[in-house]
Amino acid sequence: MAGERPAGDGRIIDPSAFESAFAPGPAPRIQTAAFVTRVEQALSETGQANLVGYSRTVLPPGSSVVLTPGGLQISFAPGATPSPGLRTLVRWSYQGTDKISAFTAAGRLAFGERSTTSGGGPTEAVIYGNATWWRAVSTGTQAPVPQTCGKGVDLGAGGWPAFIRFELSCGAYLGHSRERVDGVDALRLTGNRGLVALWVDPRTYLPVRAVFDLGQHSVQTAFRWLPPTSASLAHLSLQVPPGFRQIRPPA
Repeated sequence: MAGERPAGDGRIIDPSAFESAFAPGPAPRIQTAAFVTRVEQALSETGQANLVGYSRTVLPPGSSVVLTPGGLQISFAPGATPSPGLRTLVRWSYQGTDKISAFTAAGRLAFGERSTTSGGGPTEAVIYGNATWWRAVSTGTQAPVPQTCGKGVDLGAGGWPAFIRFELSCGAYLGHSRERVDGVDALRLTGNRGLVALWVDPRTYLPVRAVFDLGQHSVQTAFRWLPPTSASLAHLSLQVPPGFRQIRPPA
């Protein structure tokens, strides 16, 4: 149809949905608008089914990062035991498989963790600093981590997409102007807690960048969404280097 653009997965997107949400004048409240609904749908497992997700998060000083069989636990709150030297988290995900790698400020790989949420698959982790690794098999009985709007970050099952969907469901988001972000003419949403800014690609409704307010610090995450080629899928593998010692997984 005239005036419509194909999304990356072949869907047809009507630009009028954006024109109404981002019309000139005072920024409207759009937490119940079709725009937010479409962003949530794009971030669902169905919406990401044929895409490889990539995210890069820069950690503020004093961040606590803990490896567990149930997923990565991150805390930015005062009083948490910090993880010295960690600076960047990189996450790759595809159809229920996730791999998270942590890097030091010098770019050195500190650890990697790979989990398969579909079918209750195993979680494996390699800790490069002490040349160890572990494997844990999910029992399928772990209770979900309760979430509160605007507080905390859970990078377990679902990762950033699930967290962003939850934050959007809390409402109180405003539409603002287009901004050029990482080469994308993105649309920006702003909130007043937790997820305070979200830039979305208008072709796919998927995030390009997000900023989270976590008290004393703000945390920025950049996103990319790639076709499942052999090159992009290769980033999901986790190899145990020769000579590394297997240990028991953390409780």
